[in-house]
Amino acid sequence: MNVKQIGVLTIAVSMWAATVAVPVMAHENSLQKAGKAIQYTTRKDSENLTQDTHRAVHENSVHTNRTGENAHTKYVLTPAGNKYRIYHHHHYRHHLAKK
Repeated sequence: MNVKQIGVLTIAVSMWAATVAVPVMAHENSLQKAGKAIQYTTRKDSENLTQDTHRAVHENSVHTNRTGENAHTKYVLTPAGNKYRIYHHHHYRHHLAKK
């Protein structure tokens, strides 16, 4: 066998192995779960750092609710820890349409 034949054979075997392995790995494998865990901790750490920084300089910070009934709405967090929701004119109609 020459180098071209070995290369073609290697590509064919790797393509076959990928088609066999993909259906098994397609649904939430451990690498995807690990990636999501890293993304979550990174996001939460950055949100906490933002809150702490704004509190240190005595300024309000704006955050977004990600889950729950008020998901995708924003609120202002004061240095004292009070939360004030920012109302958006489309938000009320958006939730009425879902119900």
